[in-house]
Amino acid sequence: MNEEGISPPPPIRRFRPHPRREEVREEEDLIEEARSETTPKTITKISDLQRMNIDQLNLFAKHIGLTNLGSLTRSQMVFEIVKAKSSR
Repeated sequence: MNEEGISPPPPIRRFRPHPRREEVREEEDLIEEARSETTPKTITKISDLQRMNIDQLNLFAKHIGLTNLGSLTRSQMVFEIVKAKSSR
């Protein structure tokens, strides 16, 4: 406080990029990387699916039209993809 009893204004805060936006950018980069690895070729072998990580499997599942696979394990997701591809 100064002599008049008035306190100085609070310091100006500099805004930093929101951490959530950074996380979203990282996730978009992962999706783009997975897309570049899975989209150009058609997966026909189960072993190719088994080599994919969960993000790549999820992206591939979306690519072939499967939804709501977020709660599945990796092996369950592989099974659902194979089942969907065999029924087509």
